[in-house]
Amino acid sequence: MKAIENQSCLWLPVPASSRVNPLLQDTDTPGRSGFTREEAGTGNGDVRLCPRHLTRTPMAYKPSPAQPPSALLRQVRPLRLLLNQAERLEHLQRLLESQLQPAAREHCHVASWRDGTLLLVVTDGHWATRLRYQQKRLLAALQAMEAFGNLRRILYKVQPPLVPAKRGGHAAELSNSAAESLRDTAEGITDPKLRAALERLAAHAQGKP
Repeated sequence: MKAIENQSCLWLPVPASSRVNPLLQDTDTPGRSGFTREEAGTGNGDVRLCPRHLTRTPMAYKPSPAQPPSALLRQVRPLRLLLNQAERLEHLQRLLESQLQPAAREHCHVASWRDGTLLLVVTDGHWATRLRYQQKRLLAALQAMEAFGNLRRILYKVQPPLVPAKRGGHAAELSNSAAESLRDTAEGITDPKLRAALERLAAHAQGKP
């Protein structure tokens, strides 16, 4: 009798007339053998011996459904609190920008909002001064919104950006007097796009003689 080894299993040809080897009987019973017995299905009585670890049914693995990053962050309480705070500030920022001149939006950001006080971070003193001049109008406009219903005062904190804006090597110079003329002209313009363009142009003169 010649045994044939195939993929870690051992095929044993067993004549149909011979008695079944006791080793091959009831080998699934614990403690009897380290092998399991399988019929070859060829009709000639051949059997196959395989180590038990090769015949075990693998455990079904069901991967977790994919979740967006925001959903994963909400599962950890500290991260969930930070995410909620960031979303709240983003919502307040959108409300603030709806009441600012287009040229001022990139220079003014909501830092905090608590106990009736709104703290705004402004990129430079020029814009802080301009916003203080408009504080009464801005305060009334924000108080009309539900999110700022109990707003009592607005504070400004000048904080230059960490990365200064890049200036072109051949940018045109603009004096403060010319910038002031542009700002005065912008105040009388009703077209919002043209007014914003003049205000952006005037802002380039900040810090120049």
